[in-house]
Amino acid sequence: MKLGKTLRILSAGVLVAAAMISCTEQVDTSARYVFEDETVYSYLSKHPVYSEYVDLLGKVKVSPISSSTLAQLLSARGHYTVFAPTNDAVQVYLDSLYAKQIIDAPSWDGFRDSVSLDSIREVIVYNSIIDGGDDYDPYETGSFPVLRSLRISGRIRLACLVFV
Repeated sequence: MKLGKTLRILSAGVLVAAAMISCTEQVDTSARYVFEDETVYSYLSKHPVYSEYVDLLGKVKVSPISSSTLAQLLSARGHYTVFAPTNDAVQVYLDSLYAKQIIDAPSWDGFRDSVSLDSIREVIVYNSIIDGGDDYDPYETGSFPVLRSLRISGRIRLACLVFV
């Protein structure tokens, strides 16, 4: 009886030891992907001509129930088309709001209240981004021409950035 108990304990010990020795974690790292290209946000941030727009991206939330900004969204890898207004285009828009007496001065400080300010920021940002969703190729090049910049009426520049 004592021999049987000892044999069971010894067998259990051998099984535990064998299990511990055979349990090694070897993860195959050859299939890992590290994103090394630019995101929409990193591209815009590097070009001073878009500094006003980059500032807006940092202030506008993804949605009313989210605490994330559009800057954070565009910093992530994804399929987005961005019609990024240059600083001159943003200023022309502010000038037009001032001319229509919607704001008191042609600057971000000219807004009468924070609701109007936030609303205009959202209009600019939400209308300049197209989310490509989960599709790998949101637009075919032949059906959606990509322009680096387009001069409109000699003053306004509109840039279209397609990142896939």
